[in-house]
Amino acid sequence: MFKESLPENIINEISNLSNTSLLFLLEHIYNLIMKSERDIYLNNNDDYANGYEKRGLGTPVGKMNLSVARTRNSIFRPQILPDKYQRDTDEKINLIKSLLTTNYNPNDIAKILKNIGLSYSVNDMKKITSELLDDFKKWNSRPIPQDLIAVYIDGYQAPINYDNNVIKATTFTVIGIDFKGKKDIYGIYTYKGKENKEFWLNVFNDLNNRGLKRFVFIITDDFKGLNEPIEQLFPNSKRQLCIVHLIRNAKRNLSKEHYDLFKKTIDSIKKASNIKEGINMFDKLLDELEPHYKSYINYLRKNTQYYLNFLLFPEELRFIFCTTNIVESFNSILDKIRCQKGGFFQSENILHVNIYIRYLNLYKKWKNGYPKLIPQLYYLRQIFVNIFGELPYEN
Repeated sequence: MFKESLPENIINEISNLSNTSLLFLLEHIYNLIMKSERDIYLNNNDDYANGYEKRGLGTPVGKMNLSVARTRNSIFRPQILPDKYQRDTDEKINLIKSLLTTNYNPNDIAKILKNIGLSYSVNDMKKITSELLDDFKKWNSRPIPQDLIAVYIDGYQAPINYDNNVIKATTFTVIGIDFKGKKDIYGIYTYKGKENKEFWLNVFNDLNNRGLKRFVFIITDDFKGLNEPIEQLFPNSKRQLCIVHLIRNAKRNLSKEHYDLFKKTIDSIKKASNIKEGINMFDKLLDELEPHYKSYINYLRKNTQYYLNFLLFPEELRFIFCTTNIVESFNSILDKIRCQKGGFFQSENILHVNIYIRYLNLYKKWKNGYPKLIPQLYYLRQIFVNIFGELPYEN
């Protein structure tokens, strides 16, 4: 995993991180290295692991709050730490960056380590590097909450190099909002070719096996093969098709005059007093357009409920549950990185490294919850009770 050289776009991405986000990333890497150092030490000494102790460490980018790996006899001390009461140096911070931005060549990194007084062997570096890379994989398979308010899924299509053959693949990102009002990424699934029922069954089975059992809403585009897996594994959840995608598709399928009418009607529907009123307004619009676009209008009639389920929520919450914008904004960040150098990702693993780095950067922004959602959490729990007959399980 992640054997390829990382391209300059990732190097630039890490170099351009703010001090706050870089500090968070460095804390994460330091903790992993210290744990790996202890594992190496315990393999060669008659000693035992003894938890962790908190320690602050000053660096050129700010103070890190670390969990320092300990052993029972207290002889072990991670080499990566400077002497007590000393701050870390620019050289060492740049070394940690290089673990993320170079080709992970153990010999080259061992030379850098030796120059700043750290005596890791090549084999030690291979183990530490392996620990770092395994953490990316563990993140994408970690346990997730049992009950969520909403699940959002959207696809990001980009050229990726597979064995010197650049082809387009789609990476589907699953973002959820829990009953504390917090957003999180719960799954990354990259797929070559057109999505189908089998692909979506694998996605939802993975989410289910990692803990997800129930959610009120799922917001997606109209992906092929998606309906049946949702109905099979999450039969009580409400499905919402993205309104933004609906409007984009209407612009492609309708004349300018009819598109203007369509968009104006959708804007009015968003303010409907309830879903019944919204459906009546939509039906009247489709009646007017049907003589001109029979095939397209037939598709919209079949999916009316899916497009308007967001009207089940009060008006102040509808903007959150009617689009996949939460995922699309994340995908736009990845696209900027892709465009910086070369226009494609040099491997699927490199794409996943980008996603993970961006996640670490965003995590602190997301941890306080969605401000406009938090005052409505009681109401959302009651919606959950009406659907599932009991309050959501909250870890």
